[in-house]
Amino acid sequence: MLLLKSVLKGVFLLSLLSLLSSCMVVDTVGGVAKGVGKTVVFTGKTVGATVRGAGKAISVTTNATKKTVNWLSGSKRIKLERSGNSYYVNAVINRRHKIKLLLDTGATDTQLPMAFAKQIGVPKWKTRPVNVRVASGGLIPSIAFTIPELSVEGAKARDVGGVVLKNSNTGLLGMSYLNNFIFKIDPQENLLYLKRR
Repeated sequence: MLLLKSVLKGVFLLSLLSLLSSCMVVDTVGGVAKGVGKTVVFTGKTVGATVRGAGKAISVTTNATKKTVNWLSGSKRIKLERSGNSYYVNAVINRRHKIKLLLDTGATDTQLPMAFAKQIGVPKWKTRPVNVRVASGGLIPSIAFTIPELSVEGAKARDVGGVVLKNSNTGLLGMSYLNNFIFKIDPQENLLYLKRR
């Protein structure tokens, strides 16, 4: 159940979706919005409004005069390393092998560079041959496997789908890891937010 109460002056449009089952749109003048329960999305254009959530806020997007965006209730805030239009994260495989990976929401699996895969013993893991379609549209012979544990700054996922493309030096953090979380990328602040599903 979602409770809204309008108190202050200003103009804003709220769209609050609850994980529990309700959906409400409010167009009002002024206000303090209070949510009780699990708030999935808050999207609004506000002028001096305050939003408070008693529960779990999962995504907050606002265009506000007084802008404060809080990711509540246990999300992991990860600083991204930016290079041009690309973002990189520092990952750890099986609690001991460190690697820098390109964040790629278009990649189905997490891709490890060939040399790194050999170094950590991937060929000894249970693998299978596959052909991977790359962005250019071509198919590349590869090996697929399961990464027992992959962690990005303490945000751990188990049994992550992985691939190694032959003769590839590129490491990608793909959706096989990211789908374990509700995630948000903040390109202005170079931040990745991860919250366990």
